[in-house]
This record gives sequence, C-alpha cells and structure tokens, in this order.
Amino acid sequence: MVGITDLAQANSETQKRWIRQVVVHEYYTSASSGFDIALLELDQPVRCGYHVQLACLPDATLRVSQLSECFVSGWGARGRPEVTGASSPSALQEAKVRLIDVNLCNSSQWYRAAIKRHSLCAGYPQGGIDTCQGDSGGPLMCREKGANFYWVVGLTSWGRGCARAKRPGIYTSTQHFHEWILHQLGRFCSMGAPTTPPTWSHQHVSHTPVQETMPAPTGSSISGFCCLPVRVLLEFITGVKELLQALSGEKI
Repeated sequence: MVGITDLAQANSETQKRWIRQVVVHEYYTSASSGFDIALLELDQPVRCGYHVQLACLPDATLRVSQLSECFVSGWGARGRPEVTGASSPSALQEAKVRLIDVNLCNSSQWYRAAIKRHSLCAGYPQGGIDTCQGDSGGPLMCREKGANFYWVVGLTSWGRGCARAKRPGIYTSTQHFHEWILHQLGRFCSMGAPTTPPTWSHQHVSHTPVQETMPAPTGSSISGFCCLPVRVLLEFITGVKELLQALSGEKI
C-alpha cells in the first residue's frame, strides 16, 4: 500500500501494488549480519503526488553523521511488547531520534561490538523512544541542513528489546549500499524492464492540498532524481556569475 498513513482509512492517493520479485543482498544471513537489505520490484509503477514522493538515497559524499534532525516511522508495536504485550496500531507512527556514534553503541556497556560497519545507531542513550517489533524495514530519515527534504539514511534492522537504555535501534546504512543498489537497478534495467520514471499526478501540480502545513518532501522530481540541496544550487549560481564576470570583464 502506497500513499496511506492509516490502514483503516484510504485516501485519494492510496495505491495498491503487488510485489513481483524480491532481491535480497547476497551476503545476508541474519538481521545482525550487517547486510540486512533488499530491493522490491512492484508489478506496476507508482503514481507520484502530494502524499507519494520519491526518496533521496545518500551517496558517499553526504556526511550523514552531521545530520541532526532525524525521524523513524512504522506500524510496529507501541511500548515494550515483552512487558506490556503492546499491539500494532492501524495509523502510521513516527518519532524523532538522534544519530548516536557507532563506536559508543559498540562499547562494552552498550552492544559490545555486535554492530557491523554497515549499520547506523539511532535513538537516545536513556531509551524511551525507539522502533520496535513490526517496524523492521521502515525508514530512518534525516533532514538536509538548510533544505526542506530528507535523506533515507537507514532501514530499521534490529535491536535488543525496545526503547531500553543503552540499547538504541540499529539500522542498515543505505549510504554503504548505494553502489549495490545502483548495480541491482542496472541489472534490472538491462533485462528489459521498464525504465520510465514515475510521473506526477494531475492532482499534485494543479492545486494546493487543503492542509495547514506542507510536509517536507523527500527530495523528489519529475526526472526521478533528488532535488538539489539549496547550498549546492547557490554555489552553482555563484560560480556562473563569477565565470560571466571573468569573461565580460564587468562586475555582475
């Protein structure tokens, strides 16, 4: 299901798709192995709109550790199931978390070197807020500084309990697997699969939805690539001005 935040209530952009195939990483053995990632091919393209947008994946140039505003989301259990027997909600849940240095998470009083180098650690040292059973595969999203879009930097993978002190959630780092993702997509396209990117629906471009605030986009565009961060665009414009100034000998 795409474009839905409450499983009990669909909206005009809700779309149902079937999974055609699953591509699991060739080195995957378990969630804690460090290769807990897979790609899903849907039976037909997804129509982009106000609630359905493309996600930005970080390559090696992004300094993920410097991103401070991060969120997780999912339909997993609320509370600590081992204590309360919490049930899964029908509405999508979200929570703000902080990236925690993996070296600290791997220390003797935390995870004792159980976290692999392809993983991220996020939550709070004191616990209290965390992903839980049923959230696996969901996104860890961090906002680009000075911009209005988010990077999907991690995928919910594993943890010891839920929301425990010194036991934050462990996430598969999408940055570490960026080349693997591109390689798999290249193989998929070379087999004659459709390469036409999703198109914006008429509803998305024709009017402003009736909501108090516009949610921060996940960096999508008609071409299917992430929108440029504002700082990159400003640097480009400044460079063009300097080039024109040098060519004309006049101040712009």
